[in-house]
Amino acid sequence: MKEAVGKLREMVAALARHQAPAPATEAARALHQLTARLQAPPAQVEPAEPARVPAAAPAPAAKSGKELRVMKDDIDQQLLPIFLEEAEALVPHIGSDLRDWKANPSDQNISDSLRSKAAPGWQARSGSAS
Repeated sequence: MKEAVGKLREMVAALARHQAPAPATEAARALHQLTARLQAPPAQVEPAEPARVPAAAPAPAAKSGKELRVMKDDIDQQLLPIFLEEAEALVPHIGSDLRDWKANPSDQNISDSLRSKAAPGWQARSGSAS
């Protein structure tokens, strides 16, 4: 997920510089796989035998400061499908616009269209219209 976000940021930055971004076919493939994995029903797991803990098990050591600073992604399970659905809808249009822009880099309408898809609200801030 972090790779896809990073790739999207790179693409937006390239658009801001009026350059065609590099293709993101690998990132799109990875997002499709993630979507499929997240939408798949959970596998049925047979309950395992309870683990046997020795009576004199030593207490776990206190976590060090470094262990407490470990970052982990907190993915909002309600928002993720919305973002993935939006990405699925936008990526083909962006790809089409990029091919058109590569064929005709001086066409300002294509450039504006890409900006509006990459950064919603850009048109309102810049005063442009597509």
